[in-house]
Amino acid sequence: MAGCCCVKRSTSRHPKACTGRRHRVGCARAVASACGSGQPPQQVDELDAQSRQARHDSELATAAAAGAPPQMAAALKQVAAERARHAVALDTEIARVSGRTPASSSASPSPTPTQAAAPPPLTEVLNSLRASADSATRLATASSGYRRGCWLPSPPHARRPTRSRWRRKGNGVTSAEPTQATDASSRSGDPEDAALCDALATEHAVVYGYGIVSAHTTPDLNAMVAAALREHRRRRDAVIAMLAAQSVTGPVAAAGYQLPIPVNNATDAARLAVRMENDAAAAWRWWSSRPRPPITGRSP
Repeated sequence: MAGCCCVKRSTSRHPKACTGRRHRVGCARAVASACGSGQPPQQVDELDAQSRQARHDSELATAAAAGAPPQMAAALKQVAAERARHAVALDTEIARVSGRTPASSSASPSPTPTQAAAPPPLTEVLNSLRASADSATRLATASSGYRRGCWLPSPPHARRPTRSRWRRKGNGVTSAEPTQATDASSRSGDPEDAALCDALATEHAVVYGYGIVSAHTTPDLNAMVAAALREHRRRRDAVIAMLAAQSVTGPVAAAGYQLPIPVNNATDAARLAVRMENDAAAAWRWWSSRPRPPITGRSP
């Protein structure tokens, strides 16, 4: 994928106009960080709720995988692992803002009578994941600063996404939602905005990729593919809203992308889906794992 470019929108070209906005934003972030030791109970409650939901999704997907065909079972296990890691990331944030170790951060839960019962249907897993995505997106768009990345289902990691796997194509294959690609004239110097631009570029590519996956997948996986596509569209729209709130224009979707692997059948489609989820998770892992803002009253 081409490098991410971001353009700050401003009504003035005078350097002081941009400096003034950065000063106000920087002060707001600094004040929010300075209050980190006394986080309102509501924020901790929201984190707790998201952590419990992530663990519930993980347990549900694990249980469903036990009675699913091999191909579907592999996808469900991948979902379970990602949601479990996201729960751990949320527990870490709970410990940071509250100074306590949450009960949910203990080792993996032992099997319960419910888990030993008949595997839940796929629709139950999809509905749970859809509800989690809706809730996380609402909280992400309402939050500010580095905590925005905590809401979205992705665990923290120190690796930035490898965007070279996805290359823009000027013509040829057209995505389901074609938008003419443009190159911005400058790159944002704000690390948070740049990270969000990278995440947005990845989500654009993943949305396109799922269009290819859906054309090759087997009927029994159509519902899961459709749910994944909806979730990535929600993430894409959420990132666009975050950037717009900072007066940043992020990268637009290309007319088409060169796939990282050839896709000719259902097996290739499944491999592409797993790879796309890993790439998307990497983009959000980098965002949520970057160092938190310093506790200071001065603007950056």
